[in-house]
Amino acid sequence: NFAGQSAAGVLNAGNIRAADGGFVVFLGDHVANSGAITANLGTVVLASGSQTTLDLHGDGLVNYAIDAAAISDRAGVENLGNITADGGHVVLDADVMRDLKVAVINNAGLVQARTMQKGRDGSIYLSGRGGNVTKSGTRNVSAAGKNATGGRIAVPTTSDIPTSPPP
Repeated sequence: NFAGQSAAGVLNAGNIRAADGGFVVFLGDHVANSGAITANLGTVVLASGSQTTLDLHGDGLVNYAIDAAAISDRAGVENLGNITADGGHVVLDADVMRDLKVAVINNAGLVQARTMQKGRDGSIYLSGRGGNVTKSGTRNVSAAGKNATGGRIAVPTTSDIPTSPPP
């Protein structure tokens, strides 16, 4: 469990590459990526909250929960770079105190989780509570492997979902 009143965040401006089937998890009040994150056949999670739970039991699954909303004026998740998890999953999730920010998820970059082979569907999950999910960037769950079908994109939210940045 991670908890606190800190407004500290996590920023990636470089290149992070997990082994195939591995994972990359960033948890904090404010989480931002302007670099490149790759976890093919694995999972990438960028999550914003003031209290989170992370479960890594060695079974290859990444389970997390945001237990309390983030409260700073910088809170939220922002992707301006590239996130790739072909044959895996990408999650951008934020729980921010209501009306603290206009956009709690801002994806202006590339999020890609293509299906690489039958049975290894990619998925993208963008979830924002307490503000909007802004999706001006690219989301790609196309089929890249032979005999594969495209993956899934889910965008559950409690607010609007603008497709371009707010003015």
